[in-house]
Amino acid sequence: MKKILFVCTGNTCRSPMAMVYTNHAAKELGLDLVADSAGLFADASSTYSDKAVSTAKKHKLDLFGTSKQINEQLIEQAEYVVGITQSHGTTIKIRY
Repeated sequence: MKKILFVCTGNTCRSPMAMVYTNHAAKELGLDLVADSAGLFADASSTYSDKAVSTAKKHKLDLFGTSKQINEQLIEQAEYVVGITQSHGTTIKIRY
């Protein structure tokens, strides 16, 4: 199974939404793919934003969980690491 890691700043909105939409599409299309998400400056006690959760619900997707800080283990487990913006991608390259 291929793994993709989406990375944004706080892991409360953009990367969790990318994760839930990708996992839904992969399931619908029968792809051997699973997505995860993390943040460059995530606070593990933060939940996903209400706006992200409600947007996912509008599309009949369940988005729940707490933010996750990016780390080497998450990067090593992923076949693809995708920064949500160019600056996220640059920061990932510099740090890891």
